[in-house]
Amino acid sequence: MAWFHTLADQWWPLFALHMAEISLFLAFVALVDRLLKLSVSTRYALWVLALAKVFVPPFLAVPAPLPERFAIPALFPGVFASNATVLQANAAFSPYPLLFGLWLVSAVFILGVMVKRHLQLRQSLEVATPIVPLPLTGCQVFETRAVVSPMLTGLLRTRLYLPQDWRAWSPQQLQAILRHETAHLRGRDLWVLGMESAALVLFGLNPLVWLLRRRLAYLRELRCDMVALSESGISALDYSKLLYAFAEKQLRPAPAMSSGIAFAAQQSTLYKRLQHLLTRKESEMKAGKFRQAALFGFMGVVMMMLSWQCSELPKQVEKTPVSPERGSNVTAAAPQDFDQPPDVTFFQTPKYPEPAKQAGYEGEIFLQLTIAADGKITKMVPIKAAITKKGMPTSLKLAAPEEKVDGVSVTDFVNAAIEAAHGFKFKPALLKGKPVESQAVVPFKFKLEQSVGALTPRAEVELC
Repeated sequence: MAWFHTLADQWWPLFALHMAEISLFLAFVALVDRLLKLSVSTRYALWVLALAKVFVPPFLAVPAPLPERFAIPALFPGVFASNATVLQANAAFSPYPLLFGLWLVSAVFILGVMVKRHLQLRQSLEVATPIVPLPLTGCQVFETRAVVSPMLTGLLRTRLYLPQDWRAWSPQQLQAILRHETAHLRGRDLWVLGMESAALVLFGLNPLVWLLRRRLAYLRELRCDMVALSESGISALDYSKLLYAFAEKQLRPAPAMSSGIAFAAQQSTLYKRLQHLLTRKESEMKAGKFRQAALFGFMGVVMMMLSWQCSELPKQVEKTPVSPERGSNVTAAAPQDFDQPPDVTFFQTPKYPEPAKQAGYEGEIFLQLTIAADGKITKMVPIKAAITKKGMPTSLKLAAPEEKVDGVSVTDFVNAAIEAAHGFKFKPALLKGKPVESQAVVPFKFKLEQSVGALTPRAEVELC
């Protein structure tokens, strides 16, 4: 599951930043919508812009200074060998995989609900009769007993479904409904509805995204109501009576759909539409083009300001090669060229060698890791190694790594360090923004600590 931890560690910072920026922009749009007297179409366009922001990730890089010297302190003070397996997992614990799993479950659940409702809607609309005398530009018209109010559905093959009692409508009412649905077609509202559904799947954990969908649904219908009033010639009172009749037929609230637009989906929305139509003011209906351009230009600037992320300002990094001990046959790590050093994203603690623990020996191993441009470790070379008997001031001088003293050799510690290094995950070093191969020296320290009545061994790793 190391890949899952790595993916979660890389996903969370960007996702959290994006969520915060979305929330700030949605809150700002809600404030503007509340404070300014805008036309219905302008308010709808404003919330569509808010929907677009949901899909604009943090892409503007704002430089942040990078320290003169690259150094990562010890990630944790130490892990006791007696509980190495358990404490190793605790030391590497990160909440990011849990958060990533929660997001993944929510996305799958919301998507599943949407797919289920779409299939149910599709099945209910299978029995429908084409209405030949009612041609509508851009879609076919059908009648069916499956709906109680007009419904528009289908991105590629758009269809308008009318209830079976549509013939009882007056010509003016029928014309108003057709103008209403035509306004949906002109406004590409089905595509906007698809974007809303995608936003809910990806960011359904954010309650403001649900508010966004609710606000868009209300303003979308209200905008088309205004078009129907202006193009059909029907009075606001007669049109309101038609809406009220649909509200009475709606026995229970219809679930929000991701693949269709219902003329009267929610009673609460219907009543708000009725209230607006009967109390609307002409001052709200007029807005100059310059005012609209200035408003959306300003909102665009705000959206860009809320689409940034910090990036490191490249500086010359000081390279300090590790010098081998005198008389050893190892070579030092060579100076490297990169603007941004490799960054560890996942690590695991070494296990204390059992023979060394029993014999009372400590060790210090320096591994030189070669990290490829894809972040994978391609080579591990021990460049410095020392073992010490607990209580002795100097390290043991051994003729070869395999030479054993009291059943303990340098190889025991080296193998433990290499085994732990196999679990490391890195972000590659960057040179001019491109990943490059690099080398990192990682010290592994194996120590025995004095506890009550006994020596307690521990193993630790430092990245520097």
